[in-house]
Amino acid sequence: MKFVKYGILGFIALIVIMAVKGPTQDRTSKEYFAWKAQHQQDLYFNKLHQEVILKPDFIFDHLELVEVAPGKKYYSIWGHMMLRFAGSNSDPDQDLVLSFLADFNDFPVDNMKASTGGYIVMPKIGTVAQYKKEYEVGEGRTIFFHPIHSTKEQNLKLLNTLRVWIEHPETPGGYSFFYNNCVSLMTKLLHESGMLPKLGIYGYWPKYVPGLYAKEGLIDYE
Repeated sequence: MKFVKYGILGFIALIVIMAVKGPTQDRTSKEYFAWKAQHQQDLYFNKLHQEVILKPDFIFDHLELVEVAPGKKYYSIWGHMMLRFAGSNSDPDQDLVLSFLADFNDFPVDNMKASTGGYIVMPKIGTVAQYKKEYEVGEGRTIFFHPIHSTKEQNLKLLNTLRVWIEHPETPGGYSFFYNNCVSLMTKLLHESGMLPKLGIYGYWPKYVPGLYAKEGLIDYE
């Protein structure tokens, strides 16, 4: 049960960090205006990619669970999980990838708000190339791709569920570091698509989830 022990210690550490950082918001500095410009640009490109997902003729070959190794920053020490629509582009590096994040529209992020469901869930759609640049090049984190064992019917159900979440972002509930994060939301999406038999057994820390998903027969993982 080591992961339980370290999960609890990580939870305590994050609470301490939140208390230290505090929710004070910046609306005047050069850093704020640089962040705002980047945030607006990210939202613009995310909307373009979401529109591709929403098109009735959007197709892909299969799904892959994307495992991002833990990073050095406090909010990335447990890793990250995403979902790849493999074959959605003729160039594999341009395949679309789904990442569940919060629409962090505060600068700096209000960690207390983010821990209690205060931010809207953002189904962020990027590309393999984009995330390789962000995680592998920018943060030195390894990315692993695990093909998901699913049927065409399950894939279609997942796609339709995701479309509802994109058009109605309040549907999956508010984003929380602890109870509605990238793991919880991915698990919920896979469960509602009939790929996972039940909820609530996968924990909160992304780096432990691939092994647990493998026990359910969803992916192959050693």
